[in-house]
Amino acid sequence: MEQLTEGDFSDEKVVIFINTIKLVEAFQQRLETAGINQVTIWGKESNSNLRAERVEKFWNDPDCRVLVGTSALESSLNLQVARRLIMVDTLLNPARVTQLAGRVQRDGSAYKTVYLYNLMCRDTQEENYLSKLETENALADSVWGTQSDIFEALSPLELLQLISS
Repeated sequence: MEQLTEGDFSDEKVVIFINTIKLVEAFQQRLETAGINQVTIWGKESNSNLRAERVEKFWNDPDCRVLVGTSALESSLNLQVARRLIMVDTLLNPARVTQLAGRVQRDGSAYKTVYLYNLMCRDTQEENYLSKLETENALADSVWGTQSDIFEALSPLELLQLISS
């Protein structure tokens, strides 16, 4: 909230991914209390016209700086008006993380660099998620001959050690 109200993000449009509806509702309340104008895209409201209106508002209303969404953000959206994606919840599938980030990092973006932030709790199992996602993605990249813009690639030796274990 500090970053959105007076920090580095206070003058930017930001996309925030939250996986559960109750947390989205709580966050909407915090944004409202802070006076931050936002729109939400989630499965709770599946009307395609309403969804399009919200995307249009996020794009064109300078006062609407935050788009909050659930997994409904993962496909068929162009959100490259923002350059920051904050993941409050972690997706445990690197392909879904890449898909979500792809909503912001798309052709036509005004930004050369897009930033992805993962919020995680210290001293919990979450601390290990990123390294596991990185390993899983590196293996998939090796099999499919691709390279992720999000996850670090494994060295040939690390890949060999992973496969041989």
